[in-house]
Amino acid sequence: MIDYNLLQTDFPATGDGCTMHFLTGDINIPNGPGMWAVSCSCGGGKTTNIVSIVAQRCNEGAVVVSPTIEESKSLQTLLIGKGVHESEILNLNSKDTKTMNTYKETPDVVLSYKVIIITHPRMWMEPLDL
Repeated sequence: MIDYNLLQTDFPATGDGCTMHFLTGDINIPNGPGMWAVSCSCGGGKTTNIVSIVAQRCNEGAVVVSPTIEESKSLQTLLIGKGVHESEILNLNSKDTKTMNTYKETPDVVLSYKVIIITHPRMWMEPLDL
């Protein structure tokens, strides 16, 4: 049995990047601009690490793009389990018409949330064209 609690991301007190722990090994990611593509096997800890990063750093704000509505709900549940309060998470998806309508009428509502989960980048870039 895999202990997924061991698969998380550590941020050193020095502020020098982070270390992501996967089943296949660790990846050190330095601070600075840019993007990192992280690839590992199915079940290797990618989602666990993303949840760990967002839960630890959500005070700085986080946008998470999920491939499906089901996955976005799962991410929300995992984040709540890691201590992010439900009221700090905005889950925007096409099935939740009440939330989407609120967002369309007052887009700056997103500023009151620490974590925003969306199911497709178009919902973020062109919300009024849905």
